[in-house]
Amino acid sequence: SEDRQKKEKITFRITEPDDLNVLVYRSPRATIRIPELDAEILPGDDSKGDLTTIEGILLTIYDRLDLFLGDPKVEGKINEIRERLSNVKESSIGLTVIVEDESGMSRIQSPKSVTDYI
Repeated sequence: SEDRQKKEKITFRITEPDDLNVLVYRSPRATIRIPELDAEILPGDDSKGDLTTIEGILLTIYDRLDLFLGDPKVEGKINEIRERLSNVKESSIGLTVIVEDESGMSRIQSPKSVTDYI
């Protein structure tokens, strides 16, 4: 369809603890952003896509923070993100998960998710 020619942007705002259980399919070409944390998960060259939950995305970001340890320029920001995600069930309220996908195949399985074509 014509809409599939446009990049999709799916936005989901976490407003309650149950939102952490919402399923997310990220296609191999999709980028996930959490603007409040200034964090993103970029697609890799050999990405096969991913089926996870909102909580799984937040935990992936938390786990990957170790890659930036030792860089004094970002140490404060890393500690801030770690603190925010340390108790993900309580501290994730108010975060926004954005999936941008040029293939249009990604999904956030919730009636609260909003899809725009950009």
